[in-house]
Amino acid sequence: MDLLSLNEVQERLLEQYEMLDGEIPELNMNDSSIEQWQLDALSEDLGSSLPREFSESLLKYDFGELNVGGIFFGQTGDYIDFLKQSNLGSEPSCWWGNGERPSSVIMIGGTDGYVLLLDCSNGEIDAFRRGEDYTSKKLIAANFELLVRGAGTVHFGRKKADDKASFGNNVSSLCNAENEITFWSELAQGIT
Repeated sequence: MDLLSLNEVQERLLEQYEMLDGEIPELNMNDSSIEQWQLDALSEDLGSSLPREFSESLLKYDFGELNVGGIFFGQTGDYIDFLKQSNLGSEPSCWWGNGERPSSVIMIGGTDGYVLLLDCSNGEIDAFRRGEDYTSKKLIAANFELLVRGAGTVHFGRKKADDKASFGNNVSSLCNAENEITFWSELAQGIT
């Protein structure tokens, strides 16, 4: 088994979107309208340099409303605005709790059960369960591209999988996730 490529994820989402007469915009992975200067300004606002692969993905695809495989990215239509709102707050309800946000970590999306974080120092994607402290985070993908490819693979493959948990575990391995994380298995089973 291989993960779908980013282009395959985009093409399949577009087919699905068109079959639904364009009524569910979060199922469409449009081309991006973000420009490099916006990413530079975002990096400055966040106080973290964005990893190259993450920046390249944001320049190519629009994550402003994207929801794929149970993972939501932006929910506002404007992914840069979503990233700012999610990472520049100072209330105790912020994903990091009280105090300062960890300088090299930003929230990039989530599921009903998990918060997804990008470690800007190495490009890795971590997740922690909602309601837990972010320090309980575990590696779910070696980089942002693998996260999106994994989400697309789960989205389009789970209905065909006889054993959804095993299917999710295969995706987990292909994304280079930590062995003990149940994130991908839960996602494939539709329980997060």
